Amino acid sequence: MKMNIILVIICILSLFTNCKEDCPTPEFSTYFPTSIGSYWNYEVYDSLEKKYDRISIKVVNKIVTNNKTVYLWRFENKSDFVDTLYFFANADSVSFYEDNNLSFIKWQYKIPLKIGKTWYVKRSTPSDEYSVVSIDKINNFSDSYRVVRHRGSANYGLTESTWVSPNIGIVRRDIYEFNTLPVINQTWNLISYCIKE
Repeated sequence: MKMNIILVIICILSLFTNCKEDCPTPEFSTYFPTSIGSYWNYEVYDSLEKKYDRISIKVVNKIVTNNKTVYLWRFENKSDFVDTLYFFANADSVSFYEDNNLSFIKWQYKIPLKIGKTWYVKRSTPSDEYSVVSIDKINNFSDSYRVVRHRGSANYGLTESTWVSPNIGIVRRDIYEFNTLPVINQTWNLISYCIKE
């Protein structure tokens, strides 16, 4: 009798602890999980080319460069695109670099995210302005912080909205970029993920 009750309790608890793709959820709270082997799969729609694609991002390694611990995030699509970004976190920000010398920031997020927070990332020209503008439910992820990034000059402009869900990471990105004419108009939606412990 005791054994049957224990089995029933275990079965009930397993229903409440189920995770996307049968992957355990980490106990730590972070905006951008960095466990090696973690991955995110996105469906990407490009309205200029009127086509869908899939992009996978995976944390593949941890290295030390310039005396900093850096995580390598590999980006791949279903055809031939492969890229690596170098992820570095310190006490108040996380940065994605395009090179292993950590000299060119592609994206940066000031932690903790909170509505009204604004920061700038200096680049050659123009600089990037980031702002946390809302907390939304997006793609079934509640409490997702919407971070809007702007960059612009006379004939060039970029507006990017990124929704970041704690313990998951980026759940959606809307990117609009023009250089006299539109060159990118994409929407990324998270379709599957696995956060390793």
